[in-house]
Amino acid sequence: TPTQITKKILYSAWLMKGAGLLLAVFFLNFYFILLYFLGIACSYVYSHKSIRAKSYPFLSIFFGIGSGGAIFLAGALLGEMEINIRLIMGMLVAGLFLSSFHIITQIYETRDDKKRKDNTIALLYGKRATLMLSLLFFIFAGVICVSLFFLMNFHFYIIAGVSAYFLLVIYLMFSWIHREPESDLKDYHIVKYFIPYLTLIAYLAILLMYLYSVPQL
Repeated sequence: TPTQITKKILYSAWLMKGAGLLLAVFFLNFYFILLYFLGIACSYVYSHKSIRAKSYPFLSIFFGIGSGGAIFLAGALLGEMEINIRLIMGMLVAGLFLSSFHIITQIYETRDDKKRKDNTIALLYGKRATLMLSLLFFIFAGVICVSLFFLMNFHFYIIAGVSAYFLLVIYLMFSWIHREPESDLKDYHIVKYFIPYLTLIAYLAILLMYLYSVPQL
């Protein structure tokens, strides 16, 4: 039951975009502001009925990967950014990670997507193919993430913790794929509610371990 879009929600969304833009203009650098403008433009292209990139399944996946990569790039722009393999790998991890969970949400929006004539992966190819693609993206994100941490010489226990996180989520997604359709709602709630909290805990743990245990690189 996706939230129905009302004028209040639409105005609130634009209000938040405007507030974020003002903060960027007053406190952040030119490249960050440029990326912010690009994000606003992409959000319009993605969802507005006159263009509706969301209605093209593989284009919408590209937008999901691009959004995650842009989030990572935005963080890099706030420091002394250097274009190197670590930046590219970080953008890929963030992009594939975000897109993986974005694809899953399509499974329970097929009725509304059909009404709006949005051709999503779930609508065109079904639940199993959608979950398999999401799982594939998540595995790639995990492999690249662990490789990046090795490249950055992170301590073993950080790499082991991150690996355990990815393996746990992969196990949950594999289990969902092989269960009967009646378990869909339960498994979706596990992904929707449990995984984000687990992700937050993992990120905070990595941050604390990096700040207090890992020499600055």
